[in-house]
Amino acid sequence: MSAPLVIRRSRQLPDNHLRTVRSIPVTSPARTLLDMSASAPDFLLKRAFLEADRLGLIDDEALLDCLLHCQGRSGASTFRRFVRERIPETRITRSVLEGLFLEICRGSDLPIPEVNVRTGAGEIDCRWLDGLLLVELDGYEFHKGREKFEQDILKSNRLRSEGWTVLRFTWRMLTTDPDRVAAQVRSVLQGIEP
Repeated sequence: MSAPLVIRRSRQLPDNHLRTVRSIPVTSPARTLLDMSASAPDFLLKRAFLEADRLGLIDDEALLDCLLHCQGRSGASTFRRFVRERIPETRITRSVLEGLFLEICRGSDLPIPEVNVRTGAGEIDCRWLDGLLLVELDGYEFHKGREKFEQDILKSNRLRSEGWTVLRFTWRMLTTDPDRVAAQVRSVLQGIEP
């Protein structure tokens, strides 16, 4: 299976929108996101923004510069919306799944948790000290198999015995029912049993 190759041509391309990778001229990550905004579906563009943020490939200055150059371009309003909704906190995440969860928190006016915190039980995906709440985000790829399944249960049991409330969410839960995910987190943070 190969990924599709998309070629776009531009009559005017500012020098700071260009990069060279292995002697091949390419656009900067921020400019690539601007170009994608013209044709990529929202779900794909959202993932691209999250992944670029997570990898530290984009910054506010580069995005603002692209905003200055997007007047009259196809996809300009979409690009503006995604820049406005961008979540700088995704720089501390290790996966798109974590970035999606932070986006749900932000969009639901939930406090942003600490991410990838080391504890005696191992690394925790998300932690709110105030509500004694931990959230584990379980992508199938990293949580499949009997041994990993049992490790996850042992970890959850240990954390519960230490007084934490542990919620577990999957990719499907985050993408198909983000309102329910936010409601469950909110109920625990407000001291209501989920």
